[in-house]
Amino acid sequence: MSTLWAVYLTVCIGSSCADTEVQRFDPPNASKQCSIMLEEYTRIPADGEYDSVTWECKPLNSQGV
Repeated sequence: MSTLWAVYLTVCIGSSCADTEVQRFDPPNASKQCSIMLEEYTRIPADGEYDSVTWECKPLNSQGV
């Protein structure tokens, strides 16, 4: 079974957060491709006054713990 990976963006202002899938990657090497692009996305400056901006690479539709 092959796993799709995706880059997700989460932005928070106070206790309100919003997240979205930014880009997904197909096998083979989906995890590696995701990690490479994650480095590029983290270089993008925030375009607003957010309390936090988080870029994350993880399996598609996975849930955090």
